[in-house]
Amino acid sequence: MGENVGWVPIDSTAYEPDYLDSGHIRLGEYQSPVTALNPGKMEVLDYRVGTAEHAAAAEEKYARYLGNYTNAESGTDVHVVVQDGSLTVDIPNKIMLALKDPDEERKWFSKIADKLYCTFGKDDEGAVNELQIHELVRLQRKSSLGEVAEEVPEELKPLLGIYTLAQLRADFTVRYQEDSLVVDDPLAKATIKLKPYGDGWIDEYDKNTMQFNRDDDGAVSALVIDSTSKFRR
Repeated sequence: MGENVGWVPIDSTAYEPDYLDSGHIRLGEYQSPVTALNPGKMEVLDYRVGTAEHAAAAEEKYARYLGNYTNAESGTDVHVVVQDGSLTVDIPNKIMLALKDPDEERKWFSKIADKLYCTFGKDDEGAVNELQIHELVRLQRKSSLGEVAEEVPEELKPLLGIYTLAQLRADFTVRYQEDSLVVDDPLAKATIKLKPYGDGWIDEYDKNTMQFNRDDDGAVSALVIDSTSKFRR
């Protein structure tokens, strides 16, 4: 239990933090090696979620979003379906991504983790024609770049530095180059130019948006990348 957090539900076997529902069934409670339950085989005798009426209501509620969507770059198909009463994105051979209903910004956050969310685009007639899957990737600020050149605008100087992606042990460097912010990406082995976008930034390919987070003292503490994959219906 973290400070000022309270108890956080987690299914450690499926890496599902902050998400437990009726699909998580406790089979036993560990007290000692003698009483631990370690079944070699289990058979589900009956399984039921809601009623036929509830299922029909969910299908009608989410009907405008259901269907197949394709990523033009990779050719990957995903399927938007209703599962257990929730709008769900079926990413074949990867995950069934159950979604919460949209918030005020029309973001459909994953029930598994808030770092994943979806948005839907519409055509001129209001019909849903695009699915965007977003993953928020947080890079903690590791250090500054030391001495900064005089030509760097004052408002950009606090953003420069080295940001680390701890999971992959990769350091990303934010620099100023040719009148613009750039990011040295060690994973892509490329330098990516950034452009102002709203109250943040977007990469030169108009794909991923970025925000610099600040701590309570106003110092830049992290770079959050909204990595986006687009699928057309």
